[in-house]
Amino acid sequence: MNARKKCVLVTATLAKDFGNTDAWVLGFRWYPIMTSRGGLAFHPEYANVLTRRTGPVSGQNVRTSSFMVGFVSEQKITVSPNENKKLEFVFKSRG
Repeated sequence: MNARKKCVLVTATLAKDFGNTDAWVLGFRWYPIMTSRGGLAFHPEYANVLTRRTGPVSGQNVRTSSFMVGFVSEQKITVSPNENKKLEFVFKSRG
């Protein structure tokens, strides 16, 4: 008895839009406190991301969103070793 073995190559076909990503972000920055030496800013932001056909079980579209609120402070320090030369440093921090 002569048995032949067949080797079958299985390739998965994915949709053309698999993994496509649509993303948008909406945010603004408002400076309620601003002086010549520094300031404080209020920064809210909303983001929305849609990835096509990447659901873990069903293969459906997956939509995620996030909301962030932060405060940004800036401080300007001027160092003058002598009157002819001045160095300025700006420090920014996010909270």
